[in-house]
Amino acid sequence: MHLPVAPACNLQCNYCNRKFDCSNESRPGVSSTLLTPEQAVLKVRQVAQAIPQLSVVGIAGPAIRWPI
Repeated sequence: MHLPVAPACNLQCNYCNRKFDCSNESRPGVSSTLLTPEQAVLKVRQVAQAIPQLSVVGIAGPAIRWPI
């Protein structure tokens, strides 16, 4: 699961072209909308409840203290 909370990505992966956003893709550094940290926590909780086997959550954002 990818949670975009930062307006930019600095990973610069070789496979990723961040100039284009596609609704059929979910990859770090590209997102149509950004989440606040609070929205990201809520989204993880909702998805984890619906999909108990969720095991990886990628967070693209600045170093912040998460309100869990």
